[in-house]
Amino acid sequence: MSIAWSPFSLVQACRLHTIQADQSQPWLRLFKVSVFHHGLTHFFATHGLGADTERARWVADVSRALRILTQSLFPSFQLAVFPLPGASWTSTRLLAGYMLLYDDQGVSLVYGELHAHCDNTAGFAAYEDDACKVQVVHLAIDTNTCVSERVGIDCSCFSLGDHHFSTRTCAEKMLWLRAISNVKVGFVPP
Repeated sequence: MSIAWSPFSLVQACRLHTIQADQSQPWLRLFKVSVFHHGLTHFFATHGLGADTERARWVADVSRALRILTQSLFPSFQLAVFPLPGASWTSTRLLAGYMLLYDDQGVSLVYGELHAHCDNTAGFAAYEDDACKVQVVHLAIDTNTCVSERVGIDCSCFSLGDHHFSTRTCAEKMLWLRAISNVKVGFVPP
């Protein structure tokens, strides 16, 4: 079997169906690799006296490979908080930077930009690049906007509304999620 990974994949150690089943078979340890945008999850097991150690090694190696793959798709850049000179539509920018977007067309590199509240709405825009001239996604953000993170070892994926994104690192994902959460909390409906 071969599995094609993408930046929208994650790896996790997992257990058998119950804690008791896990404890009764200490020589067997499971982990899974999920390619969540395709709805695929593959389970693997290590077996033997060193099953815990072997599983930890596999999980770390797969996580590292996913991180290298993901980071290889990004240009060199720094997150931005200041608006672009001559681009008034970026004047309410709170946070901006490159991220990966998964949609029906596949995976693409976009430049995401989170905006402060303006006229009773906050927004998230994704552009073709850091010039912010060609917008490919625009989302209004309010208290009902669904924001979720994917949980896996060193996973940098999250969803905003119906859109799936991946950042360069897990730490960068947490920064974006904190900023989005702060925008949602600060929303005061009219």
